[in-house]
Amino acid sequence: MLHYVMDQIPDVDFFDCRVSTADKNAIQALENAGFRFVGNEVYMARSLVQSPVPKEYGQTDCIPCPYELQTEVLELAKKTHFHNRYMYDPEVRHQDAVNVYRKYLADLGFKKEFRTMIMRNGQKLLGFIFYKYNNVLSQIVGNKYASLDFIAVNPEAQNSGVGEALNKAALFDLVRSSATHVVVRTFGSNYPAIRICQKVGFKITSSDLHFHLWVRPRAQAKHRLQFIVFTGNRPSLASTKFII
Repeated sequence: MLHYVMDQIPDVDFFDCRVSTADKNAIQALENAGFRFVGNEVYMARSLVQSPVPKEYGQTDCIPCPYELQTEVLELAKKTHFHNRYMYDPEVRHQDAVNVYRKYLADLGFKKEFRTMIMRNGQKLLGFIFYKYNNVLSQIVGNKYASLDFIAVNPEAQNSGVGEALNKAALFDLVRSSATHVVVRTFGSNYPAIRICQKVGFKITSSDLHFHLWVRPRAQAKHRLQFIVFTGNRPSLASTKFII
């Protein structure tokens, strides 16, 4: 089945596949087909009903991000978010992996459905968190779901409680939006984020594995991504059409 699907999509040169850590048959099939393991993600959840948010969560120094600081927030995201699977793919240059994630965050951040909370010390941005109330998922499952999507802490302010305060502020805001459940997804090696989420009540519920397969040179130029300049002989993410 795997080979059939791949043969039906001849105009791509990169596949990204995610499978449950418990699905040994799928993992073996991917490895037999040449896929390379590049990391795992963990899923965490917190009930706001069974474990209500304390009032102190609303007493942090965090504030909604004003429009004039959006560029500064994105710059901080570019400096701190290195936990992504492209970093662990030996077929991808380090700088290409950084650039892909930067563009992803720039496209994602400050969209209408997302909220952003920040923490400052004077004029210095200490950190931020992107989060959202998920209307689509809430309608499907019947509960009121939200998610904490990205958090970044200034390297100069790490291990000072900034990350914990941002999580608390986001949870308190989501309670006021009547959310009943909040979920988080993060890379398995992102131990600081996992530790902070556990401190504010999240529990790991599941995990999955990511696999990559490069099948160059089948991709057609008209399908290629254009946001990274292709240089050198190693594959660049500029020359790929992604299947995720």
